[in-house]
Order: sequence, then structure tokens, then C-alpha cells
Amino acid sequence: MKKLSDIPKQNNFKTPDGYFENLNKDIMSEIDKEEKKKPVSAYQIFKHYIYMAAAMVILVGAIKFGLNVLVDQDPVIKPDVETIADTDAVEALYGIYEDDIAFY
Repeated sequence: MKKLSDIPKQNNFKTPDGYFENLNKDIMSEIDKEEKKKPVSAYQIFKHYIYMAAAMVILVGAIKFGLNVLVDQDPVIKPDVETIADTDAVEALYGIYEDDIAFY
């Protein structure tokens, strides 16, 4: 195993001649070359929020439609006029009275 003192101590990294003299000038020329940024419109700022709101509206609408389709709904039964006319008013009132008594 080599000892640390046996390894030559020399700098293997070299800089080109005149690098630091021209460095400031090169950096300033690159800064001047940069293009000016375009102004940002309001649409670009709020674009993500608009898309999120639209997605939520679609999601809520799909859930509402899906629940209406999947949940069994009791069909509304409309009594016929003839059926109502055939029943006696006293019988109907007696039935209502009987229902009220059953609750007590």
C-alpha cells in the first residue's frame, strides 16, 4: 500500500491563459444576449384554476347523474279520477282516523 507521502503533490488543473482577465467581459456579453421575457397574461396565471373548476363541475354533474340512474326511485302513482270518485268520503276519513289512533 502506498503511503500518502509517496503520492506526488502537483496541481493537475490548469486554466487557459487570460481566462480571468476576460471572464467579466464574457459574462456581461452573455447577460446582454438574453432575451427579454414576455409579459404573463391573466389567462396563463389562472389557467390551472379554471381547469380545476371545470373538472369539479364535470365531476359533480357525473356523480349527480350517476346517482339518479343507479338509485332505485319509487315510481309516482297518480290515482285515477274514477278511483277517487268511487270511494266514499266517510270511508276515507275513517281510514285517516284509524291511522291516527294506531300511532297512540
